[in-house]
Amino acid sequence: MPMSKDESIVTQVAAKIAADLVNPAADINTKLGEWAIGFSTVKDTMLTEIMGETSTPAPQPAAAPAPQEALATVQEIFPSAVPAHIPDITPNQMGIRIAGKVHGEVPSWLASEAAKKGITSVWDERDKLATNPKRPWFRSCDNKDLCLWPPRG
Repeated sequence: MPMSKDESIVTQVAAKIAADLVNPAADINTKLGEWAIGFSTVKDTMLTEIMGETSTPAPQPAAAPAPQEALATVQEIFPSAVPAHIPDITPNQMGIRIAGKVHGEVPSWLASEAAKKGITSVWDERDKLATNPKRPWFRSCDNKDLCLWPPRG
């Protein structure tokens, strides 16, 4: 069923807002996932508030969608869009992906400690240790409450 003109405008505005919410420093795959989540949330909220639809917004997913799912969402909304080259996501030799900037050599304990908590990708926060040495060295990209410190002993 085709969208009304009003729904089309709301959808386009939601796409732009979602693009503005994406972390510009993130890698392309993270950006696509953030955009897909932001778009869905913003669009549902706008349609509810502006169009008066009473459906509740979709619950926030626990993790960003896979890059191919995010790409499919973009192509569904913008059929004439041509995707940029998206490299395959391959974990580093440690078996865990580090998002953003890596601050020094990756410690050998990182992969095993991350595996214990089910973490597959992390932010490297070692650059902040100088101001507070008790803060975590790494933080999960999917759940900011899951943190990693060097093992004791």
